[in-house]
Amino acid sequence: MDDLTRSVIYDVVNQISLVNNGTVAANPIHLVVALIPNIIPYQKVISIDLNPQCTEYLSDDFGNRYAKFVFVNDLNSGANIGVQIQYQVEVTGQHFDLGQSNGMPINESINSERFIQSDAKPIIDLAKRLSQGRNGIIEKSKAFYNFVADNMHYAGYDPKDIGALMALERLSGDCVEYSDLLVALNRAADIPARTIEGLTGCTSQGYDPGNNKHCWLEVNFPGIGWVPVDPTWGRHLQNRATYFGNMTPDHIIVTRGRNLAPLNPLRDINGHYFAYQYWGKGEIKPELKHDERWSIQLPR
Repeated sequence: MDDLTRSVIYDVVNQISLVNNGTVAANPIHLVVALIPNIIPYQKVISIDLNPQCTEYLSDDFGNRYAKFVFVNDLNSGANIGVQIQYQVEVTGQHFDLGQSNGMPINESINSERFIQSDAKPIIDLAKRLSQGRNGIIEKSKAFYNFVADNMHYAGYDPKDIGALMALERLSGDCVEYSDLLVALNRAADIPARTIEGLTGCTSQGYDPGNNKHCWLEVNFPGIGWVPVDPTWGRHLQNRATYFGNMTPDHIIVTRGRNLAPLNPLRDINGHYFAYQYWGKGEIKPELKHDERWSIQLPR
């Protein structure tokens, strides 16, 4: 486990730009960006630099932190604005001794919510079937993990969220669907589970710009606490044990939880990593589009 639990330092840059593709000016514009947090023992933010400086910092019930930027000057047709956040982050891999679990589970992160339909009959029925003959919470959770890893087909990135129930119907999706379904199965068995959104895949050559955002989850086991589980990376048999109760030092946490209020300002969208709102001054509405990029490198 020495290689698993080593520490690695990364240089991380998050760039978000907004361009006005409409015919009238936008003003004001509110942009909220999730910030990489300190989470001991997983990761330590050595430095952070925001350009421009944010208007205020926000937080939520999960302990996530956000920077809010308010732009009050007109963003005219064809013009763009942007923010850049630079980090240096030290990430340490983790190994949990799952043989130490004992006691009663906590009473949180067990309810159904948008995209995690743990109260849907097909999910409840599957959780019951997979739980049969399993002794204890960890064995049940591992059975759910194995089911998702064995039966889900990784279909590549899709920006549209379909939720756990449709993921079960299709048995296909990206890392979000893998995580939504596994969180839902755990919750259907009253095992606390919550979503993690972050970054992965760093190599000495850097990141593929289209392949650096990732989703996994944490499950809470009595006497141990929250432990990481990554069913997407664990779908291959040779990786199965590595990503249940362990985490390699190439997973950087950005947020914990699903349907995060600061990233869902209108309650009819589901923001990942950032969200924005904008207004105009007349009957014709502005039309803003966005571009988000992450750059993650090993320091030279």
